[in-house]
Amino acid sequence: MMYLCYDTALNEEYTLVKLIQKYPGYISLFTGTDDQDIWDAAPYLFEVSDNFYELRQDPFIRLEHCILFETHEPKEEVCRFLQYYMYKKTGSKTAYVRIWDARVLVKHLPVWEEKERVNFFQFFKAVYTEQENEEWFNKWQLARFNKPVAVPVLKKVVLTEGVASLIDPVSKPVTIDKPEVLSRPETAPPSVESGNQPPKRRRFFID
Repeated sequence: MMYLCYDTALNEEYTLVKLIQKYPGYISLFTGTDDQDIWDAAPYLFEVSDNFYELRQDPFIRLEHCILFETHEPKEEVCRFLQYYMYKKTGSKTAYVRIWDARVLVKHLPVWEEKERVNFFQFFKAVYTEQENEEWFNKWQLARFNKPVAVPVLKKVVLTEGVASLIDPVSKPVTIDKPEVLSRPETAPPSVESGNQPPKRRRFFID
């Protein structure tokens, strides 16, 4: 299965509605948490089997800093698994990490404990993030000493011909900076499916 991880807070509700119309298999990453009534700022997982970037033919579509996850697990299990990495206890407080934003995930990967990195890439066969060149993804996997590295792969190959047919070009690993840490508001976690009532609002802050 391939899952598009979409950040509504970043890319807004218009694109969310279009994704829901095109991909009925979806779940909010806030599902099962205290913030599950938030829908207009929630991250979502969409089951995709084609090139969702074709939606950009509509000039109002925004798909910035999305992530593509490859795994055999159902979306409910993917949601629960990612929530472990989203909420981290630091003393009496809970750190709130927006790993559904590709920039944040890429910065956090190398500073996780080795066991967490290994578990992450045992669950996910691969993780794809966008390059500056819009025709390419960075395909993230573990390399020697369980260090995360990325090689470029063509989007059209990943999204139309399937990951099984990929032949990764030889390239240098992508270097990663220190992580970006976000603090979580004092109220509890997040989840959602959609809603007929006005959405709850929340601001996300960066430490």
